[in-house]
Formats: sequence, C-alpha cells, structure tokens
Amino acid sequence: MDSVNRYGGGGAPRESPEAPLPVLVERPRLTARLDGAPGSVLLTAPAGFGKTTLVQQWTNASGPVPIWLNGSNPRQRGAVWPTLLAGLEAASVLSAEVLHRLSGTEDAPGPAFSMLQAALNATPVRLIFDDIDVFSAAERNRWFPGLLNQSASPVHIIATTRDRSAVDAGQARLSSRLLDITACDLAFTPVETAELAARLAPGLGTRSLNRIQRHNGGWPACTVLTLRSLHSLTGMPSPPEGMQALTEYLDRDVLPTLSAAEVHLLTSICVCPEADGAQAAALSGRADAGTILARLTDRGLVEPSGTYGNRILPIVREYFLATLARTDPATLRHLHGLAADWHGAVGDPAATLRHAAASRDAGLVASTLAKHGVTQVSSGQAGAVLRALTQLPETSLVASPRLSLVAALAHLEALEPVTAARYAAAAERTWPAAPERELRELRALVDAELMWFVPERAASGRRWADTAGLSRLSAEPCIRIEAKILTSAAEAAAGDFAAADNAAADAFAEAADTGNTYLAGKILVEQAFSAALQGRMRDAARLLARAGNSTPDRPWQDVPNRSAAHLVQAIRSLLRLEPAPARDLSAATRANLGQLESTSSGIGATLRSATAILDACVLHDLGGGYRALNDLRRARNQLNPDIPFGKPLSALAVVTEHAAALAVGNTMRAKEVVGWAHERLPGTGELCLLRATGPAGISRFDAAAQRIQPLRDGTAVPVLAWTGIEASILECSIAVRTGRRPLAVEHLVHALHQADELDVLRPFATAPAEVAGLLAERAGSCGAEEETAERVLALRPATARPVPFSPRQQEILSLLPSHLSLGQIASELQLSVNTVKTHVRVIYSKLGATSRHDAVTAAYQRGQLP
Repeated sequence: MDSVNRYGGGGAPRESPEAPLPVLVERPRLTARLDGAPGSVLLTAPAGFGKTTLVQQWTNASGPVPIWLNGSNPRQRGAVWPTLLAGLEAASVLSAEVLHRLSGTEDAPGPAFSMLQAALNATPVRLIFDDIDVFSAAERNRWFPGLLNQSASPVHIIATTRDRSAVDAGQARLSSRLLDITACDLAFTPVETAELAARLAPGLGTRSLNRIQRHNGGWPACTVLTLRSLHSLTGMPSPPEGMQALTEYLDRDVLPTLSAAEVHLLTSICVCPEADGAQAAALSGRADAGTILARLTDRGLVEPSGTYGNRILPIVREYFLATLARTDPATLRHLHGLAADWHGAVGDPAATLRHAAASRDAGLVASTLAKHGVTQVSSGQAGAVLRALTQLPETSLVASPRLSLVAALAHLEALEPVTAARYAAAAERTWPAAPERELRELRALVDAELMWFVPERAASGRRWADTAGLSRLSAEPCIRIEAKILTSAAEAAAGDFAAADNAAADAFAEAADTGNTYLAGKILVEQAFSAALQGRMRDAARLLARAGNSTPDRPWQDVPNRSAAHLVQAIRSLLRLEPAPARDLSAATRANLGQLESTSSGIGATLRSATAILDACVLHDLGGGYRALNDLRRARNQLNPDIPFGKPLSALAVVTEHAAALAVGNTMRAKEVVGWAHERLPGTGELCLLRATGPAGISRFDAAAQRIQPLRDGTAVPVLAWTGIEASILECSIAVRTGRRPLAVEHLVHALHQADELDVLRPFATAPAEVAGLLAERAGSCGAEEETAERVLALRPATARPVPFSPRQQEILSLLPSHLSLGQIASELQLSVNTVKTHVRVIYSKLGATSRHDAVTAAYQRGQLP
C-alpha cells in the first residue's frame, strides 16, 4: 500500500494492466540498453508490452533504489510536482527541513528543478513515472519536457506511456539525453517467444511457434495468453483457439484507451493488412484519417512497414475483423468492396481481386476477373482466381466468353484440363461475331495450352498450336511470355533442344524485364524438365535451383509446374543411385497430378509414364528382381510414342530395362528390349549401345566395336546424354578383357568425366566386374575425377558381383583381422596412412561393408581371407 504523507501519496509500483505477465523471460538485450541510457528513459507501447515489468527487472538489478510515482492517487489531484515530492518523502530521500521548504505548490518548472537539485546535494535519485497518461495534458506539457531533458542532474527520470504523443520529448531527443524504447523494441523476438513457450507450453513445434509469433506480432501479453491457452488444451491448437482470452484482454485493457475516432478507423481499415493515409480516408470516410493513423502509430498499434506504409499489428487487426464478422458482416463486406475499388484505382490487381472476392459482390467479382484474371493467373495467383470464380453463379460465368476463358486458363494452371476444356467449350458457344483482339488472343492461348493436355482438340494435321503469332504480336506481356513458353516446350518435345533453349531464353528475358517472377520460375522448371529427360542432371538441378530462387517465398516443391519439378528431382535421385528419395519424389509427382491422372494423352500421359518407369527402376534398385523387371516391361509397353517427350522416355525405358534384365541374367528379356528399340528408336545411339552389349557379353569384341561405332562417329545420335557413359563403360570392359589396359583406363577416365559433368552415376551400378575392379584399383589416382570415383565405389550396390582385389589391397585385407591400427599397418607396409585409408575404403566398397568388423566377416564368408 502507498505510504501517506503531506503531499498525498507514496512510491510503490502500481497495479498495472500488465499484470498478466508474471513469467516474462529475462531480456538482457533491453536491460543493456537501459544501462547505457544517456539520461532519461521513455518507454512507449500499448498495455501488455511489459513496460513496467522491464523497468522492475532493470531497477531491481542495478542502480539507486527506484522510487515509483503513482500519478493516479486522488490526493495528488493528478499533479506532477506533488506526485514527485510524495515519492521522495515516502522514500526518505529528503530531510524534513528540506521538505518543509518545498511546499508542493511550485508551478515554475525551472526554479522547482533548481531547488530539487540543490536539496538532493548530488544524491542520485531514480524516479519512475509509471503511466504518465494519467496526468492531464497541461501537467504533462508543463513538467515533462524539462524533466526528460535533465543534464548532469542527480535525478534520473524513467517514464512509461501508451501514447508517444502524450509528452513533447523533442528537446530531449535533439540533445541526445533521451533513450526511446518503443513497442517494436519491447515485442518478443522469435527466440524469446520460444524461451517462454518452453515454460508455458512445452513441446510446441517450430511451425506453431512461428505462427504464434506472426499472429501476435510479438505482443508479450498476447503471447503469454496464447501460450497459456495452448497449454490448457490438448493437441496444441492454433492460436485463434485462444482468442477468447485475448479478446477479453483487448476489451479490458486496450480498447478503453482509444478514442471513438481511433476505434472507427481501426474498424474501417482492418480489412487491409497495410494502409496509408489515403487508403484509410477512403475506407473510413474521414478526412483526418492520416492524422489518426499517425496517432495510432504513436500508440504502437500500427507500425511503419510494407508497401502502403503502415501495418496494423496482426492481433489488433484480427480482433476488429472477428468483431465485424460476428456483429456486422454486411459492413465487413462493404469495406472489402471499398478496398477493392481503392486497390483497383492504384493498380494493385492481386489485392483488388482478394477484396472483391471477400465482398461477395458478384458484379464486382466479375468485372475484376474480366479485367485482371489473366494477369493474375500468369502471376501465380490461379488459386485466388479460382476462389473468386466460386462467387459467381455458373450461369453468368458461362454466359461470358471472357470469364469462361479466364476460368479455363486458371484450371489449366491448376492441372485441371478436363474442367478447363468444359469452360473453353462454353466460350465457343457464346463467341461473339466480332470479338476484340484481346479476346481472340486469350482464346488462342487457351487452345494452345489445352493441346498440351488434350491433343485431340488440335485441328487436323496439327500436333501443337501455332503460338508464334501470339509471342510476337500480342499487346499483353503475360500472353506473349506464355506463348513463348509453349513454343519452347513444343520445340523440346519435337527434339529440337537448341530452338527450345532459344525460345525459353527469350521468354525468360521478357519475364525478367516485366518483373514476373512466377513466369520466370515456370520457364526454368520447363527447361529443367527437358534437361532431366535428356539426362543432363547437373543442368537440371541448376535450373531447378534458379526456379526456386526466382520465387523466394516458396520452396522448390511449390514453384510453378510443381509436378514437373518433383519429377526432375526424382529422375536426378534415380540417376545418382538414390532409390529411396527417388521413390518419395515419384510419389509426390503422382500426388500433384490432379486431373492429369485420368488423361490418356498429352503432358499428363508423359508424367504418368515417367513415374511408372521411375517406380519400376526404384523397385529394381531396392532388390525387386523379376517383379521390377515385369514392371519395367509393363511401363515400356504402355508408353505412347506420340506423347510429349515420348522419345526420351522410350530411351530411358529401354536402357534401364535392358540393364536390369542383364543384371538378373535374363538374356531373353534383354533381346526383347532390343527388338522393341528397333521399332521405337531406330538410328539412335541407344539402339547402337544395346546391339553392341550382346556380342560383348559373349566375347565377340569385333562385332561389339562395329555396332557401337555409329555412336562414336556421330552417325547415330543418342537421345540421352548419359548414353555416352554407358558406351565408355562398355568399351572399357572390352579393353580390359582384350588386354589393352591403357585404353581401358582412358575409357574409364572418360566415363568418370562424363558422369561428373552430367551428375549421373547410374551406368556404373551395373558395370561389369572388370570395370569395377579397374576403378577400385585406381582409387586414389583418378585425378580430377577422384571424387566421382569415390562416390561410385561408395554407391555401387553390395549385391553386385564380387570384384578381385589388387595385390596391395589383398595385402592390407590380410592385416585387417589383426589388432593393428591403420597407422601401424601403414608402417608395416611402408605406406602413408592416407594411402592405407584409401585402400580400406575401396575394400569396404567391394565387400559391401561399413566397418572393419563387417569387412573381415564378409571376406571370410567369400573365401577372400584364409
């Protein structure tokens, strides 16, 4: 209880609205700033930001004993000077004689301060005015500018307020005698929120913590209440489930401090995460909206940020949104309509569409989609367009050719070609006699995209739509870029990869010039997909990484054409001998196919065929044996050569199935695959390779060399870039078996170089034993390809046929059962420790072991140790 004296009050901390914060974390980042304060301190933030708590933590830890001044005591009549003297008297800082000279009626700040300084006689005093808002404006303006600007005074002033405009501290700031601590400073950092959660809601995951941080904006009281609500409920619900306690807190401690004009403005602008003065005026109808917005910024409820200059604290915005939705939904919809009009006028189509949809005004939604729908789809907002379309009656939607085409375009972007085709047909039924140029171009774009999904729509004799005119002549940048993307895809599907790259580069340049990161990412994913099907995996990975970087707010799995992106990663994992990730990524591809799962042609069939081949290969790599071989045959036989990228998929199917057949000793299946390749891949490097493998296997080396020669001299062009690795491995095998060791080493080095360049290791998985043996013997001496050689040896399946050890490796193996360390073995054999370690790694690889014990056991089992 406050002590009572002749000035009317004492000096204990008051019961503040910040009472819900008994477990705040220690915050040395703030107390350190207070320790270094140049003079006075002013803490400005709404209730619940821990102003009082922070000052208590700081003053209890260091400095003079704090004197808390409670200006709300009625005996002091809301006067600053009597409040200050009452605190000094209660703390027994001044003698009775001095207090007798200070009557408490002094009204001139300058003389009063001089008297006080003289009375204190250099005794340091820390005076804490907790909540100066309780003083009248006249009292604040009379006393605090001078108090906060004290210099070389024993009086150290700390003041807290909820309103930055409550006191004129300009002079103190200009003279650098004031430390300002605001709501931004007092807000919990993510680390502090996590520290508090460890006490109040143990076990809360990072994702939930991030959601709480965003939801409450670091507001300490709201964070505490949210965490308490989570702790009291099971299942760790999302923050809104604790909204009742937060609402009660805001109702009790925050809203009463706001004026009617401030409440009205916050209610009006809550439909927008950000607002500037002009926007606030349009939504609230108040000419002084900018002034009120500035006052709310001073109060800490709005912070400078973002495109439109001011960001409402998320918890405050959610409070007003929830209140409107509960008590006046019609006004909420009206405000969204006003926001749509305003954003439309300033040229923000994404926000315009978002607010139009929220307004539930069908006319506004229709006009917004007609104007901005195409650009929004091409900016990555197909989901928002589809949600807005649900606001329109189906009858009015299909009655408008433009809206029907916008719907078709959005559904195509969402991989829903069946629905898109229905809307495209509706546009044809209502097509005007004299359509505008923009409408004709939109129809041409939709038709061109549909042909990729539903080729049956193409006119007789055409496989792909002619997009050249669109890419050159359209006045709409997004239509031009989309047309160039389609042109690039068509060239790649036809096998003209140089022309495809040129068209893609042109499209990417224009997307970059117009700032369309979504289309830039879409182009890069398409190029990565094409590179992956060619087997250029290092290029594919680089392009996919660039696609992810072009859309930094999304991980790579969510970049445009995410099914294709998943497939690129799956193929990359397969060719890097990583079957488990390849399996998971193939499953992710299928999960994202949507309506493409049911299409029998077009790009949907391409993706399905690719995943079928991938799954069968993965099953083989994981030991699936004849079941995997049968799955490979099924995928090959179901492959339609006329689908986009049918030729690369056919090449992938035959090369992988042929190798799998030989791996399990099924030569009849291998011959069947060669016969199929004769029909589907005549004149290709892959066919040459398969035809040469058979004779090589039965030591008909001249025939094998003759059959592979067209691949080497360029007469037969390979479809897959990594077919060259297979050819080099085959030639290495022939050279080893015919005693031409230098030539074998040359072919091996070439194969390793190609493998490193393409980031493809798969051909080495089924390399003949003599090639694997040569690679193992040369471990440590492969030069620039050493890292690739080590990866190959480490990844080569343990089920591969045993390979012989070199004399040196056999010598080291014979010493592994002993208790000698590797250093001692090196000394015994007069080798360096690093050389011994390299040989040991190769020995482990050959034996399929991961430890010394396992290697010795395997060697005994195979008879490679006596």
